[in-house]
Amino acid sequence: MSPTHAFHLSGGITKTDEIIRITRKLRGFGKPVSIVAYDTIQGLQWNGGRLVFNTNFVPDSSFPRYSDITIENPGDALDRVARLNDEGIAFNLTFNSTMESLDTEDAVGNFLLERLHNGMNSVTVATESLRRHIRSHYPNYSIVASICLAMSTLEECVQACQRYDRVVMLPVFAYEPERFACLPKDKLIFLINDLCYLFCVRKDHYDYISRCHLAGNTTREEQTANFSNLKCFAQSVPGYRNKVRFESDREVNARVSALWLEHLAREGHKPGDLYDFNFNITQTARRGIIRAGITQFKLQGREMEDATYQHLVVDFLEMVVRDEL
Repeated sequence: MSPTHAFHLSGGITKTDEIIRITRKLRGFGKPVSIVAYDTIQGLQWNGGRLVFNTNFVPDSSFPRYSDITIENPGDALDRVARLNDEGIAFNLTFNSTMESLDTEDAVGNFLLERLHNGMNSVTVATESLRRHIRSHYPNYSIVASICLAMSTLEECVQACQRYDRVVMLPVFAYEPERFACLPKDKLIFLINDLCYLFCVRKDHYDYISRCHLAGNTTREEQTANFSNLKCFAQSVPGYRNKVRFESDREVNARVSALWLEHLAREGHKPGDLYDFNFNITQTARRGIIRAGITQFKLQGREMEDATYQHLVVDFLEMVVRDEL
């Protein structure tokens, strides 16, 4: 029997109808596929990792509001999750602030945890404080280690697999099967539609945004400044990746870089080419992790406008399920 492949789709609260539609279509393919929808609500201090606009943000025609669900109307989020669950679609609450100083007694966060607490739904976190809080008070949740933890060594991933039910891997691991072969494959989730630099460790990005959310710095002017201050230091500062908590292996990095270039050449592309689905996990690497037995995949796009989401999430997902599974 073929294994069931699970795809975690962003926008469970903001793009509920679209996720239900694509789920019904994929079921018609007759392949063992399940869908998990993930999302959070605006204004929640447990949010982080992505620039989203809370109720303090005043939208205009040139900068559309991210969502109609905020900390002021969390009950509406419950209604949308109920629709997903009724369709057999599991829901993942995404609490990806990287700040350990956040308040685990937050009223809205715990309201969501309590009302969505069942064996079908799960939670993604990026702090030990939230992981411990959820394990103690909401034991029916499966807990996912966020990519915001930016675990770049095998040792970190081994420890995460011991503490979490699932672990979202940095895309670079897709080129290192000898490393992820040491991990329980049923716990690993690979983000397959990421556009960032392959060797970006992300931690600075996520910490910066999480600090802004925790401090309430989410007015229009502050969000504009947030965008301008975000940079991929891994791409612009020589040796940056070796300045993080654990020094990376330069020989491994060089080998992965050569493999990435080899994949692009084989697929008829060059670095920087503009082509459909030009993600940092190449088609060759993606098919490799599927053959290796990975069955959990994540597609980001909470912040995307509808047309971009349709192309980079929905169309891409349909292609993978139709042609590669």
